This record gives sequence, C-alpha cells and structure tokens, in this order.
Amino acid sequence: MTDSTPKETLDVFYRADTDDGSVAAFFPTMPFEDNGNYITAYARVGQHSAGSWEYVAEQTRPATPDEYAELHAELTRIYEECELIPDNRIPDIIFTGSDFEFHKDDCPTPLNLDLLDCFTPGADATESVNYVLETHYVVGDDSTMRDYLRGYGAWEDSELQDRRTNMQRLIWLTGCAFAEDRPAYFCTY
Repeated sequence: MTDSTPKETLDVFYRADTDDGSVAAFFPTMPFEDNGNYITAYARVGQHSAGSWEYVAEQTRPATPDEYAELHAELTRIYEECELIPDNRIPDIIFTGSDFEFHKDDCPTPLNLDLLDCFTPGADATESVNYVLETHYVVGDDSTMRDYLRGYGAWEDSELQDRRTNMQRLIWLTGCAFAEDRPAYFCTY
C-alpha cells in the first residue's frame, strides 16, 4: 500500500459491562460465525471472542472515551493496516455480508421516518441523507459497500472509493426502497 492509498476502515464500538465495568470492543462488520448471531469482540483479558448482540443490548452501556482509550490504543496496534473508526453506540444499520436485506418494520420508527425522508423524487436528497448519517450510527465494510453499489452499474470503480459517499448512496437507496414499501436488498456479485 502506498501513502496515497487510503487505508480500509474498520468500525468498532466500545461498551462497558453493567456489572463489573469491564470494557470490550465490538466489530459490527466482522461476524464471528455465519449465522449472524455473534460478532467479533475483543477484550484486554481474553482477547478475540464471540460477542452476542443480546449481551451488547442487555448487559452493556456506552463506554466513555476515557474508559476505552487504552483498549483503542491496543487495537490500533493490532489492526495497524486499518483505520479504526470508534464509537460507543450500537449500530442502527450495518452494511455487511454477501446479502443484506433491511425491512422498514425491523427498524425503530425514528430511523424509519428519517430514511423515508431520503426519498425525494426530482429533488436533491443530500440534506436528508446526511441527517441520517449524522443522527444514526451507520457502519459498513468498505469493500462490501463498493460491491453492493457496483451491482447497480451506475458508478465506475473510481467513483466508489469514498466511504462516506458510498454510505450516502446506500442510505438513499434504502430510503427509496422503504418509500416503495419494499425491503432494501443489496448483494455482492
């Protein structure tokens, strides 16, 4: 990789256990197994393991930047080939996997309404799309998002290199699907 080539990004969110306060990192775009019930987790003691969505939702709270600083520094060394993008929220949308299907009935009402606002026939939807990205925690695997968009045949590979622009496109396409009362479906080819 040359200095001009951007690093692939890796989304990570940090949570603290509500019982003992121990902090763990969770990688929402790195499934631990194929069934989707577990994502890759990392703790200073135990290191890589399976993290269940149920545990994250029911037995953790957002970790503060001070709480996760040492763990983030450790992970930055381990994943030096990637740019880690830290957060402490549970993701609302995760663009990952060879087949991604997202139903409006599966998302909370505020997110659903914000995605529907992205459907603006004949008008620029940039403001609504950016609002979704600023308000909701959206993550995705860079290469997978490029593959999803490549399937539309609307963009050249050189136009699919910017992570934020690709997320904007996927959010817009999701809003259009919801407005048409169908699930958003993306796949890799």
